[in-house]
Amino acid sequence: MKLLLPIFVLALSGCTLVPNSVRPEIEHKSHLTQHFAHDGQPDYGVEIVSILLHWDLPHAYVEIGEGVALDHGGWQEGGFRRYGEIQGPREQFTARAGLIIPLRK
Repeated sequence: MKLLLPIFVLALSGCTLVPNSVRPEIEHKSHLTQHFAHDGQPDYGVEIVSILLHWDLPHAYVEIGEGVALDHGGWQEGGFRRYGEIQGPREQFTARAGLIIPLRK
């Protein structure tokens, strides 16, 4: 179901379903404040390796991706394994849509 929304947006925009680019990436997600805490706060960050499909639209973009959290253990909470902010398996799905606001030509 998560995959259908970006495809629906692309179809409505008149764009082809073939992406403009494929983007392998590595990403770190965490809370900025945890990097300055010295009170024994756990490390809630996660590193994710993903493959993103990127579509350029007029003044906008859409990306969908699939990745895996590199942290092997994660941390346990309420019977579920967590990786950074994500609860569940190491597999990580991403969907983004945004506007492009040019600042100069």
